[in-house]
Amino acid sequence: MHFFRALWANGLKDTGFTIINTWDESLYYDNIVIQKDNFMKFLTYPDKLGIGYFSREPSTYIGFLEKDVYFDKNGYFDPSGITWEGIIVL
Repeated sequence: MHFFRALWANGLKDTGFTIINTWDESLYYDNIVIQKDNFMKFLTYPDKLGIGYFSREPSTYIGFLEKDVYFDKNGYFDPSGITWEGIIVL
């Protein structure tokens, strides 16, 4: 939930999160979030995402089962749209 709250606020860096793709390239809010209006945001990426918490090295990976995964400002996300691997950072 902490990750999705930070993502909603575009505050990943301020809260200690880093995101990389499978080519070890850093990704940012604009690379992975689609905002349809002020109340609907979706996490999207064509490949797995690595998430680090106060580290550039990922400890958690998100895989996508759906193209776009809904999430809200309270940290709720559609759990049927993603898979988690590694240590889940909540």
